Amino acid sequence: MTPTEEAARELAQRLRELRRSGLPGRALSQRELGVALHVVISLISSWENDKKPVTPPDFRIQQYARFFASPRSHNGGHPHGPGVVLLCPV
Repeated sequence: MTPTEEAARELAQRLRELRRSGLPGRALSQRELGVALHVVISLISSWENDKKPVTPPDFRIQQYARFFASPRSHNGGHPHGPGVVLLCPV
């Protein structure tokens, strides 16, 4: 296996790991992640397939990073937590 193939395989495993454990106390299905990223399930599956990995484009990797790093993803879709009402815009 070439270094490039190994890197693609490692990325596929990491993307799967993020989906399964990237949110506290909650694993996402491929369908749920696909909805969040506006892609079809088969695309998520191809990115997570470590046997024949398909490397997502950079902007999709950035979407993963934003989704799993944002407070919104950890608070049920609410940027400041469920039930929090801001008195002034952020």
